[in-house]
Amino acid sequence: MKEKYFLKLLFLLISVFGIGSCKHNPGFEINGEFPAYPGASVSLMHETVAGWEVISKTRLDTKGFFRFSGELDYPEYVYITVDNNRQFVRFFLENKLIKIKVDKDSLLRDPEITGSEIQEKFNEFEQVNKTMYSDTLAAIYKHWQLANRIGDKQTAAELDSLRSVFFKRKLDYQIDFVKNNSDNILAPFILNLIYTDLDMIALTQLTNQLEPGLDSTLYVLQIKQKIHAINATKPGQAFLDFSLPDSIANKFSLSDLAGSGNLLILDFWASWSGKCLLETDLKRDLYNKYFERGVDFVSVSLDVNKIKWLKTIDEFKMPWIQLIDEQGPRGLVAKEYLITGLPVKFILDQEGRIISKVQTAEELESELKAIFE
Repeated sequence: MKEKYFLKLLFLLISVFGIGSCKHNPGFEINGEFPAYPGASVSLMHETVAGWEVISKTRLDTKGFFRFSGELDYPEYVYITVDNNRQFVRFFLENKLIKIKVDKDSLLRDPEITGSEIQEKFNEFEQVNKTMYSDTLAAIYKHWQLANRIGDKQTAAELDSLRSVFFKRKLDYQIDFVKNNSDNILAPFILNLIYTDLDMIALTQLTNQLEPGLDSTLYVLQIKQKIHAINATKPGQAFLDFSLPDSIANKFSLSDLAGSGNLLILDFWASWSGKCLLETDLKRDLYNKYFERGVDFVSVSLDVNKIKWLKTIDEFKMPWIQLIDEQGPRGLVAKEYLITGLPVKFILDQEGRIISKVQTAEELESELKAIFE
């Protein structure tokens, strides 16, 4: 009798409390159909702190079907690529059954994706964002350009005001969307897209309103890193030190150059950026003009191809110190200085504090004129 009673009690405990078993996360399953690429290699990629990485890889069958399965800690924005095809499918993946289908002649455009609630919410956001605001702003901008071209200053001014109104409406919609989704991954994901349009107070408040359970997710870590970098690179802040190699592998620290009694131009660029290459002549002119007046230059390339970088600096003959971070735009230096586009330049004072941040060599020229003239 005692044994039967014990077995009944044990069964009851297992049923009610799950003793002897663990909670099983069903994970995700992706069933895809890419009929234009039978037999091709297909990769599932996700973003990490270090960059985009392959989660899994498989091969499409003779009819273009494929399957991925696994488990996520939280929903992620992922890519599916086929061989070396430049086209891709991107979507939010969560621990559910996700089905993806593209038409044979679509080249992976306009995929039909079902099964992800996060993706459906994101689709709604993008649709409203595009049809209500982005398309309107693009049309206003087109007419504004035309008015400027024909010298119609009154119309251009009116369109400029109208553009400001619609831009604010768009931003208000985006902010409301973040607030309404503060309990899921979409909020920090969207914040990473719109942070440049927000002032620091609004950005910090929206970040602080996110559910604490999201704190360890990549997208929250990314937005917090951006906030840290914005604060750390404001005018008046001391430079952030780093150490990088030059063209003959000699290591230079920024602390070896900044705060030495001269102004220092910290110039971020890359050989793959057409804008950077176009302004090289003006940068050289500014260096020659202001070097004798106590202005030093140091360029930091975000090239990942060192050979191409060496060829470029040899071709363009830039006579100041040239350093390279082969981790490129995803390297630590670019993250700490929040380099999201090139070119970018920081002007450091004689003590190594940031005076200002500019993008183009023309803006740098104006800043130097204001300082010296």
